[in-house]
Order: sequence, then C-alpha cells, then structure tokens
Amino acid sequence: RTLSNFQLRFLLEEGTSYASTINSRPHNINDLMSLNRSEYLKIKDDTIYNSLGRGTAILENKPQLLAYMYAFGNMHFAKLKEAVNVLPKEIANYHMIDWGCGQGPASKVFIEEFGSKGMNSLTLVEPSECALKRASLHLLGDVNSITTICKDFDSLKISDFDGVQDNGVYVHLFSNIIDVELFSLNNLIKLVEESFIGENYFVIVSPKINTT
Repeated sequence: RTLSNFQLRFLLEEGTSYASTINSRPHNINDLMSLNRSEYLKIKDDTIYNSLGRGTAILENKPQLLAYMYAFGNMHFAKLKEAVNVLPKEIANYHMIDWGCGQGPASKVFIEEFGSKGMNSLTLVEPSECALKRASLHLLGDVNSITTICKDFDSLKISDFDGVQDNGVYVHLFSNIIDVELFSLNNLIKLVEESFIGENYFVIVSPKINTT
C-alpha cells in the first residue's frame, strides 16, 4: 500500500525485521499474538517486564513492545472483542479515534469485528513513538486513511484533529487508558466535547489496575 492516502503526520515502523514479517502477508489478531510471543521468548527478561509498570508506562523501545503484547495482549483482545460488540452494526461514514492506542489492539479488534468499509478515517493518538509506529504497521493493510498524533493527552489541541471535524459520526476507542492517572480527565472530556460535534459512540475498556 502506498502512503498517498495517509496524512503527512503519518508515523510508521519501517526497516525492522518485525516490519518485514508483518508486511510479508496479512496478519490477524492471532497471528500478531503468535509473532509477539515467539519474538519475546527470544529475549524474555524480568527487567523488561518490570519496566512496563504493570502496563501503564509509556513504552520506549521494541523489547518493551514485545513484552507488553506477550503479557497483556490476550487480555486486551478478549475484553475489546466483548466491548465493541455492543455497538450498532449499521454505523457508516464514521471517523474513528483510538485514544492511547498503544500498538493498535482496539482498532485491530474493531476492524476484525466490523470491517473498515464504513470508516472514513482512523486517527491514532499515542505518546509513545515506537508504539505508535507499530500500531500503524499493524493497521496499514486494514485502513485507507490513517493519521498519527504522537502526544500525551494533556498536550492535545483541537487543531490536532483537523480533517475529521465534519459534524459527522465518530467512534472513540479508549482501551485501558481512562483510569491511568497520567493526565487530566476533565481536560480530555472538554477536548472531546469541543472537537467532535455530531453523533459519537464510545467504547471504553478498563484494566482496573487499582483492584487487587
């Protein structure tokens, strides 16, 4: 796929052995989990796992990406599959925003369950550049239009979402991010209210990280 349909801000993992494997053929969720498991087992180390901060740390390197998917991927995918299926099946001509997208599990699950035929665009928001690039890699073959925004939530501006503010239909994905106490939830709510005027759907999945 060429990048002609992607925004200038588009970030993508390229030139790595992982990217070569993903680009060699389409990969569904099970394929991604199998690949991440096999790659992480080659380098498995408690230091890498502990650096994930129970899944709340902003990831900084590729070993952490593998460790995160190995440790938390199956749980995320299972929760997300259940969550997205409460949405009406007839949503069409919508923009999807994946908030704190990580490596793209929420968008991947949504697309596998609903397809992407009715999706006008996908916006990936994530403070970790390496995770954001990998999310784009995971979703490149599934979507015709992707914008990446590499910012933490408190740094976001209404102008970051130029191009999708058409008073239309929006699907918002929040996967394991709302109850991570690293940003102002009130500011995020205000941003969403001011940026997306129209019909909005929200899919929110919580890790309940403070529950023992």
